[in-house]
Amino acid sequence: MWIVGATIAAAGTAVFIELGTGLPRSGGEKNYLEFMYRRPKFLITCIYTIYAVVTGTAAANSIVFGEYTLHALAIEPTSFNARFIA
Repeated sequence: MWIVGATIAAAGTAVFIELGTGLPRSGGEKNYLEFMYRRPKFLITCIYTIYAVVTGTAAANSIVFGEYTLHALAIEPTSFNARFIA
């Protein structure tokens, strides 16, 4: 299992090394996507921003849901318990 994980990680690293040498600008995935999909302008920027905001708020909301669930069940809401429920 470790070998499979290392192989997948190495493949992902090789992709980003190739992209990083081809487009030597800071900005990560956003710059690569903007280079590949040029039209309409700022489409990838908006999609990438929406993706980051939605996943960020979903992660925070799931932890709050875990805390409220533990309060409703009268269980001490520790950090581990809230994340386990989330």
